[in-house]
Amino acid sequence: MNKHAFLTSNGVKRIVLCLFFAMFIACLVSGCGPSGGDLNGDGQSSGGDSSGGGAGSWDNTPKVLTPEMPGTDMLGQEKDGETVAIDISNRAEGYIVAQYKGNYEKVKLILKKTDDPEARDYNYDLTVGGYDVLPLSGGSGTYGVTVAGNTTGTTYAPIFMDTFEAAFADEFRPYLYPNQYVNFTADSQAVAMARDVTAGATGDFDAVEKIFNYAVENIAYDYDKAEQAKQGLLSGYLPNVDDTLATKKGICFDYAALVTTMLRSQGVPTKLVIGYSGEAYHAWISVHLEGVGWVAAIEFKDEDWVLMDPTFASTGSEFQSLVGDGTNYNAMYYY
Repeated sequence: MNKHAFLTSNGVKRIVLCLFFAMFIACLVSGCGPSGGDLNGDGQSSGGDSSGGGAGSWDNTPKVLTPEMPGTDMLGQEKDGETVAIDISNRAEGYIVAQYKGNYEKVKLILKKTDDPEARDYNYDLTVGGYDVLPLSGGSGTYGVTVAGNTTGTTYAPIFMDTFEAAFADEFRPYLYPNQYVNFTADSQAVAMARDVTAGATGDFDAVEKIFNYAVENIAYDYDKAEQAKQGLLSGYLPNVDDTLATKKGICFDYAALVTTMLRSQGVPTKLVIGYSGEAYHAWISVHLEGVGWVAAIEFKDEDWVLMDPTFASTGSEFQSLVGDGTNYNAMYYY
């Protein structure tokens, strides 16, 4: 048995007994809903399931959803040489597309679900002159959006503010599309690798296990980059999943983005989660398994389910103290 296995055949049998324990672990369950099957590009069931099935019953054909900017429902303004264009046409799919053109070299978009008093501000650095796909992580409801330009130092001045309503067609859609944090296309090498790795999988449990183990066994932890991050030299850093695949190394953010890409491209709803593991700012993943709900990457070890993620699994026991029984994990943001 692979020592980093996410779920084994014995683990599948035991998961029903362990799930009640897992539901009390912080970050292990982000909320359970109806399974509804995995979705492909046409919004249909991908055919994979948690129960196993015959050998090779998993459809490993890539199911990459492509964000669009049709321009049928827009927010924004053109004023004093500044152009803000926010396409909310596909908010029912769980994302918006933002563009800024103007004189500011640094621009942020702050997105917040205003009808939730506990909602956090999601701060995004916009690509000046480009387009950014941003997920609506708070689900259906009212969102406030603010675009602000950098005036000096860390000070930003508002350029544009507005609100909009979003009613999702499907709760899983934000976690199947690519976005600014999990950036991929149908041509990405990570998508092709996910197809190859999941060949012969028997269901979504098996597909997740194969992808999880691939990352653990093939991607090394980049201690140099981690030190740069610790020194604050990677502010605004966003992962390039194909670079991580090519160099075979990365930090937690890289691991999480790569695994999220591979799973989403296989039709498995996956959240890239950012928060704290103990005192360490960290990134990990949460997947939706049919018949189970949202769970974080977990491992059955010494008769206990423990919270696990690709970064700590690949670096071995020296980081195990940060994982513990899962209570060290404090999720803050979902992408």
